[in-house]
Amino acid sequence: MSKGYNINEKFAPVIGKVDAILVQPDGKLEGGADYRGDDKAAGF
Repeated sequence: MSKGYNINEKFAPVIGKVDAILVQPDGKLEGGADYRGDDKAAGF
């Protein structure tokens, strides 16, 4: 509400999803997938 938007997360539809890969300072990769979709984070 700090920017004037009243958001009801219980009834709000999903308007976007995020999947990401984070490159750590040591070069290792860390992945994450939005649980609201059918995406998964996987590696080898």
